[in-house]
Amino acid sequence: PCLSELPVSKKLHEENKDLPIEYVYFCTNSSSNEYTWKNKVVGLELPGTHIFMDDKIVSELKSSFDNAGSGFPTYVVIDVNGKLRPKSIQWMQSLDRDKLKTAVGL
Repeated sequence: PCLSELPVSKKLHEENKDLPIEYVYFCTNSSSNEYTWKNKVVGLELPGTHIFMDDKIVSELKSSFDNAGSGFPTYVVIDVNGKLRPKSIQWMQSLDRDKLKTAVGL
């Protein structure tokens, strides 16, 4: 599911690059390896910040973000006021410009 969402995320990012939104992607070592991850990011030409990390760290992050989802992909929004909004995005496929702006508080 994560990989199928990445092209959608890329399109959303490109269509809304004028909005002050930073896209940060975490990939865990439970379902990939660093070599595969790097090739996927390069192959998709996916803009944003990409971080490969240990699954344990991602679990700790999710826990600190009010258990923002039990599986992957999981989306967490920190809105323009710095407020954590862990449930504001369920799937990238469901977003358009207006829904994206609402999700981040614009």
